[in-house]
Amino acid sequence: MKKRVNFPRIMLFLGMAAFVWVSVALLTNSRWLGNIDFLAAQNPPPNPQPTAPPEQATPQNPNEGPSQQPGEGAIKGPKKKPKPQPSQRISESPGNIARIAVNVNLVRLDVVVTDGHGTPIPNLGEKNFKVFEEKVEQPISMFQPTQAPITTVLLMEFSNATCGLMYNLCGNGYYTLASDARQLANMFFQGLRPDDWVAVVAYDIRPEILSDFTQDKRNLYDALRRMNIPAWSEANMFDALTDTLNRLDEVEGKKAILLFTTGIDTFSKTNFDKTLKKAQNTDVSIYAVSFGAAQRIMSDPYMSSERRMDFLQADNQLNAFARDTGGKAYFPRFEGEWPGIIQDVMANLRSQYSIGYTPTNPAHDGKFHKVKVELVAPDGGPLTIKDQHGKTIKAELRYRAGYLAPKG
Repeated sequence: MKKRVNFPRIMLFLGMAAFVWVSVALLTNSRWLGNIDFLAAQNPPPNPQPTAPPEQATPQNPNEGPSQQPGEGAIKGPKKKPKPQPSQRISESPGNIARIAVNVNLVRLDVVVTDGHGTPIPNLGEKNFKVFEEKVEQPISMFQPTQAPITTVLLMEFSNATCGLMYNLCGNGYYTLASDARQLANMFFQGLRPDDWVAVVAYDIRPEILSDFTQDKRNLYDALRRMNIPAWSEANMFDALTDTLNRLDEVEGKKAILLFTTGIDTFSKTNFDKTLKKAQNTDVSIYAVSFGAAQRIMSDPYMSSERRMDFLQADNQLNAFARDTGGKAYFPRFEGEWPGIIQDVMANLRSQYSIGYTPTNPAHDGKFHKVKVELVAPDGGPLTIKDQHGKTIKAELRYRAGYLAPKG
């Protein structure tokens, strides 16, 4: 006879066992959780780092070369200046000087001294210079003749803007003007040294960086090969020049813009006055070469008075940019002048005298302070300079006419 299984007793036994197991588990977990709370009290977690709101988030690095939109960042140069603190901001302004940089206590200027033919005059010393600010002589605290590497942006017009201003010079006729600019650029590249830095920017309706700063001539020649057929009938020179000056703000060294252009501006957002003011308040020298002068001369009998006035105004604007930044403007009429122009630009970019002084009246009034530099003999009298044949040379000085003092 089979033994009968008592299922109620088995179920009761299993229920009691389950109750005991759950009770033990709860007691054990309570101790473990208590230990966690104790450890957390002894070692509190670090405070989370505050996150900046979207409008204060750090922007990405804008130095992206050709992909940048105009005016968004600096052209990548050999070196970058650290962002100045408010008490160390550099301020610069108009005039007739090669370059001026104004610190809180020190005014630095680069002076170009040439003869009547544009040849730099070497071997001048500190005692050969006198500096005046607002007609008051300033003691020179720094002097150094320089033969420094050059840092230059080659800014080239590449558009059909002159088609409406020249008689029968659209189409293939205009490409001659672009060809002129490329030939001038080739001459400039041939005179570069291994330690020079050059960037190439072309502009029509907007500027485009064809080559960022480089010491490799192959990159520069490749940039010129990208200039084939102009795509636009606009030449916004003021916008291109302002954009390039903005990008050069953070580039160190002796900086210059070599501008190959007709000088015509179609409809820039920035006008001439604002562009000139921007150029006057930077430490960049502008050397302008107006190409297409021969074609302009040929077209002159067929031009209306309005068109002729446009070109005269363009020439005056180039002269103003060069004069007020300590550079120089050239208006060649035939190809035979080109080699001499490039040699003159190179000589002026390399041969300068760096002079520094602390103003006797360091007024932080935000006003323009006029500066004048004179050449004198060591005894304070007039300086006479003679060439190798004993002929007296008339010296010419180029420098900014002053600087804009900081406020505060």
